[in-house]
Amino acid sequence: MKRRRIFHRIVAVSLIVAAAALVCSLSIYYFLLNRNFSRLVSEEINSGREAVRLKINERLIRARITASLISADPALGSAVATRDSNLVSNILARFGDAELDADLITVIDVNGIILAQIEPENAITGTVASRTGEPIFLNPLFVRTVQKGRSEGIELCLPEAVCMESFTPVAYKVGGSEKTIGYIRIGFLIDNGFAREVRLATGADFILLRRERGLASSLPPEKFTASVAHALADAVSSAAPAPDNSEHKLSSFRMSGAPYAIEPADMTDPSDTKIAKMVIARNTSDIAEARKEALRLLVFAILFSLIVAVTLGVVSASRISRSLAKLLAAVKEITEGKLDIRMPDASGRGDEIDELAGAFDEMARSLKNRDEQIRKSADELRDNQDQLIQSGKLAAIGELAAGVAHEIGNPLSAISGYAQMIQEKITSPDENAGFAKEIERETEFIERIIQDLLEFSRPSANLMEPSDTRELAESAIKTASAHKAFSKITVERKFAPDIPLLNCYPKEIQQVFLNLIMNAAQAMPEGGKIRIDGQLRADHVLYRIRDEGPGIPHELRNKVFNPFFTTKPPGVGTGLGLAITYRIIEKHGGILKIEDTPIGASLVFTLPLPEVENG
Repeated sequence: MKRRRIFHRIVAVSLIVAAAALVCSLSIYYFLLNRNFSRLVSEEINSGREAVRLKINERLIRARITASLISADPALGSAVATRDSNLVSNILARFGDAELDADLITVIDVNGIILAQIEPENAITGTVASRTGEPIFLNPLFVRTVQKGRSEGIELCLPEAVCMESFTPVAYKVGGSEKTIGYIRIGFLIDNGFAREVRLATGADFILLRRERGLASSLPPEKFTASVAHALADAVSSAAPAPDNSEHKLSSFRMSGAPYAIEPADMTDPSDTKIAKMVIARNTSDIAEARKEALRLLVFAILFSLIVAVTLGVVSASRISRSLAKLLAAVKEITEGKLDIRMPDASGRGDEIDELAGAFDEMARSLKNRDEQIRKSADELRDNQDQLIQSGKLAAIGELAAGVAHEIGNPLSAISGYAQMIQEKITSPDENAGFAKEIERETEFIERIIQDLLEFSRPSANLMEPSDTRELAESAIKTASAHKAFSKITVERKFAPDIPLLNCYPKEIQQVFLNLIMNAAQAMPEGGKIRIDGQLRADHVLYRIRDEGPGIPHELRNKVFNPFFTTKPPGVGTGLGLAITYRIIEKHGGILKIEDTPIGASLVFTLPLPEVENG
């Protein structure tokens, strides 16, 4: 199960990383693609705007040349001088027949009154209006021409018509000097033909709007209807035109169901009066289709890449998972103590997994060597500890033997006296029988002491066995009571009746009791009471040995368990008793410590609860 979780995590992480990288890369690509599309549209619209400017300049140049050509005709000058409108009209008709390619030809007198004009037919009525006698002296271009002698620009030349015009004065010799007697105006309409020329040159559409009507458009009439013109005028009326030499911001608009990018601009006359709205438009249907195709390709690329990523993730995860499974199995065998296990090449590719397998083998070899060293050290430590315990026991036996020598001496003296009296035959047979009885009793007493010493001095068994620690305490008390230090000592016992059998080394626990009891007795040379308590706790058995001696100073409590440390006079004790006791209790998994008590010393040791049933 854990292996499958690792497998799924590796696949999931691979998929997430691949998806994140892919989505980020493709998003950047799509962003750049859209930006390039937008830049292309913007460049085409900029080209359309530049084409409009160039074609306006070209028309103005043509208008200026045409106006100069007509104004140089002597017949026209003579007709203007007489202000004969019919004669002027006939002369203009002659120029019109010459196909000068001008949409508007006007002759004006010096007072700004039209003498004659040639203009296109009205697109609605199909007729040509007569402009003779109409004033144009307020016309901004006419005013500028009067002031400067020549001018050109864009203005409203006809009702709902915008022209590119040039004004040139007409001169006539009067009294030997030339005098300006009128003006020629040549104009070219900004109409559908002009718009189509812009489209042919740049691919961008040109639209001219005035009062929500379309004055000129490069779009087919069926697409650029009155309703479309009205909607476009509403759309561009709220858009502020970008200033010259600045970055133009495009807007979006749909005309006849097709998407367009548009850029509006105001068209002004020489007096800076807004006369129309110019719109450069670019049909973006091809861009939209290209975006859709790019998006489809991106989706396909994402799906394909995800499939590849999942496949690679599954392959990599399977390889890693199998290698980890081998490593996990080897680790489990090591935890079971099989330190000879070795990892084969996990992947066979010489990669990090194989390096991990090699490190694992090195660890296994190191563990095996360390285990062998620990086992060897543990065996040596166990032997040394057993020897130390046995040495301490022998030392205690020597101390006990010295203490009980006088106890054996008294019975031996009595036995010697009784034997002498029997040998001298100075007593009756009944008295001799009594002496023999006393000799037997004293001999049994001596034999019992010797047997206790022999029993205590035997080496401990190598195996733990269930033992009654209360009986071990009683045996230690009985052995210690033969010592001369117990001549003025009384022992008070208080053992809980529910203390169970404990798994222990009986001889060693008996030695613990004996060492602690002898220490307590030696701490009271003037006599006193030793209290031994045994209690059952939640997870251990606790024994407490208290005396009424001077106690153990606090500054020495961290030293009393060190080997060969003693506070007794020279010749009394070896300094091994408490050190050996501490090691024995530690060996049994218990704790030995010194408790604070108002009088004397109190040593407490614990033994873990038994692993056998009560017997």
